[in-house]
Amino acid sequence: MAARRTTGNTEHAIRERAYYLWEQDGRPHGRDLEFWSRAAAEAAAKPTRAKAAKVAAVPTKIAPVKAAAKRRA
Repeated sequence: MAARRTTGNTEHAIRERAYYLWEQDGRPHGRDLEFWSRAAAEAAAKPTRAKAAKVAAVPTKIAPVKAAAKRRA
């Protein structure tokens, strides 16, 4: 059931963004698919909470490098 809710929220967000893009471009007739595609591409590129958590869990080498630099100074 949660997947449907997420899909519905995503579709709603795409619809709102497509409408905003359409208005911003002067409300041209017959280009609805163009604006939907642009909004969907933006939504796909936007990081989700799951992606952000996955990226945050990846260990980095920055902290040890900074610590080594402090020891040398």
